[in-house]
Amino acid sequence: MKKISLATFIISTLFIWSCTKDSTSNCGSTTFKYSTDISPIITAKCNTSGCHNSSAAGGLNFTTYASVKQNSGRIRNAVNNGSMPKAGSPAITADEKTKLFSWIDACSPDN
Repeated sequence: MKKISLATFIISTLFIWSCTKDSTSNCGSTTFKYSTDISPIITAKCNTSGCHNSSAAGGLNFTTYASVKQNSGRIRNAVNNGSMPKAGSPAITADEKTKLFSWIDACSPDN
């Protein structure tokens, strides 16, 4: 009976601890805001005609915060390796990359 009580206590403690753990603890902080800093970059560089707008090139539509956040890792990789924006599209400046990467590193807050 003592083994069952001990096992129940340990499992309950682990369950409670896992539910209270802050899932954003690995996020950095940023002064950049989605609404004023990131959305304009996405709109100008990604949501252009034939790209990641309502026509959803590559199946990725970046017209909402939720879709940008969900794909923030992909966006970071594509911008970082130079595969996006595509040739002929407006390039992302160093300043825009700094803003975008800082915002992504802060877990892409909806601010």
